[in-house]
Amino acid sequence: MQIGDVNKETQEQSFKEGASARTGQTEEPRRQTLGKDRPGAWRSGNSLRVGGKLKAVYHAPWTAANPRRTAKPQPRARPMKMLAFFLGAWVAGILLACLPSPAEAKTAKIKVDLANIREGPDTKMARVGRAKRGTELAVLGEKDQWLKVELPDGQQGWIWASLVTITDAAPTPAPPATPRATPSLDDLRGMAAKLAAGQIKNLRTAQTFWILQEAVTSAQTGDRLLLGPGRYPGRLVIGKELRLFGAGMDESIIELDRDKQDSVWIQAACPKAIFAHVTFLGGKGKLPLVEINGAFKGLLTHCRFKGGKGVALAIGDRATPTIANCEFIKTGKVAIEVRGQAAPLLELNQASDGQGGGIVVFDSAAPIIRGNRIHGMNAFGIQVADRSRPILESNVVENCRLDGIYVQHLAAPTIRGNSILSNAQNRRDTANLSFDDDSAGIVEENVIAGAERRPGLLVIKNAHPLVQRNQFFRNKIAIRLEDKSYPTLRENHLVDNGDDLQDKRDK
Repeated sequence: MQIGDVNKETQEQSFKEGASARTGQTEEPRRQTLGKDRPGAWRSGNSLRVGGKLKAVYHAPWTAANPRRTAKPQPRARPMKMLAFFLGAWVAGILLACLPSPAEAKTAKIKVDLANIREGPDTKMARVGRAKRGTELAVLGEKDQWLKVELPDGQQGWIWASLVTITDAAPTPAPPATPRATPSLDDLRGMAAKLAAGQIKNLRTAQTFWILQEAVTSAQTGDRLLLGPGRYPGRLVIGKELRLFGAGMDESIIELDRDKQDSVWIQAACPKAIFAHVTFLGGKGKLPLVEINGAFKGLLTHCRFKGGKGVALAIGDRATPTIANCEFIKTGKVAIEVRGQAAPLLELNQASDGQGGGIVVFDSAAPIIRGNRIHGMNAFGIQVADRSRPILESNVVENCRLDGIYVQHLAAPTIRGNSILSNAQNRRDTANLSFDDDSAGIVEENVIAGAERRPGLLVIKNAHPLVQRNQFFRNKIAIRLEDKSYPTLRENHLVDNGDDLQDKRDK
C-alpha cells in the first residue's frame, strides 16, 4: 500500500467517524478499526504513526458533531498583560500619592506647664506619662476633644486637645544622647575627698598646690580645681572661667575672716564658672563673702555661706547666675542681695537665723526666686524695692521678726504660690505681707496665715496691688488698708481670722 493510499483511507475513515458521531457511536470502535486496517499502527492525537514513525498528519475540522477535534492552542495575547501591568502601576501611584508624607504629619506642642498623657480619651483613664511645656508630640489620631499622641520616648497615649497647639510640621527629632564626657558633681566631690588636707589639685595638669590663690592664678580657662578637706584662708580673686569643687560643705572651707578686706571676687571675665561643695566662712569684715558682677552666668550649688557682718552673697550689674541648693546660716546684714540689672535664678536655697534679712532686691533687678525656704530671720524675709520686677514662686517665708515679704518704692513683683507664715512678730507697722509707697504687683494663690498679732496683708501709702485667690487664715486681721491705698481684691478665701477686713483709708 502506498502513502497516498493511506491518506485516502484515512480521509474516508474520518468521514465515516463523523457519520458515526452523528449517529451516537463512540470513538473506541474507530480506534479498533484503524488497528485492524493497519497492524502495528497506533494513533496519537491527530498524527498517524506506522511502526512508531510519523507517516501522515491530518487535522479534522471542528464541528458540533465532533467536539473533540480542537484547533491547536494559541499563546495568550501579550498586549493584555502589558495593559494590566500599566493599569496596576497607575493605581499604585494614586494610592501612594494619597498617603501623608512625614512633613505633612500633624504635631501637637504642649502650651501649659505640665500636661497629663492618659491611657484613653477620658479623664478617668490612668495616666501613662506627662509632658512639659514646649514638648512636641506626634499626632496619631483624634476622638472628640482628645488627641492620640506619641511622646519622644515612644510612649503613646491621649491628651486633651485644648492643652496643645496643633501644627502641620513633623516634630523635631530629639538629639541623640551623648555619653557624659565629664564627671558629675558627686564624682568630683569624691575625688576631692581623697586629697590630703589643705591640698588643691588641677585635674588637667595634675599639679598640686597648698595656696588657693596660687592654684587659681596658674590655672587656664576651663580648668577644674579640686579642694581637699581643710581650710583655705585669705582673699580670693577669680578672673578666669574655672570649675572649683570641694570635698563637701563640712570639709572644704574658704575662710574669709583674717582681714576685714577678705572676700571672694568673681569677675566678669569668667562668665560660666562653677563652684560646688564648699563653705564660705565670714568673720568680722563687712564686705560680701562672695561678690558676683559683670556678665557672670555660672553656677553656685551645694555651697554654704556662714557668718560675716555684711552681705553673704552680692549679685550685681547684668549677672545671671544660678544659685541652687545653697545654705545661708547666721549671715550678717543680708543673706542675698540682688541689684543693678541682675537677673539670677535663686532656687531651692535655705536661709535661717540671720542677723538681718533674707533676700533683698533693688534697682531694676529681675530675679526669679523659686522654691526657697527663709526661716527665723531677725528682720524681713524678702524685701523688694525701687523699680525691681522679681518673680517669687513657691517659697516658704516663716517666723521672721519683721515682714515676711515687704514691697516698697514703685516695685511690682509677681508673688505666686508662696506660703507666708507667722511673720511680723514685734513691730506694729509690719505684716505677713506688706505693700508700701506706690508699689504694685500681683499677689495670687498664696497662703497667708499665722500672723496672730498683725495683719496678714497690709496695704498703705498709695500702693495698689492685685490680690486674688489667696487664702487668709489665723491672722489677727486678714486684710488692712490704710492711707490712700487702692488694691484690687478678688476671690480671696478668708477663714478663722480675728477680723477679715479693716479699712482705715483716708476718706
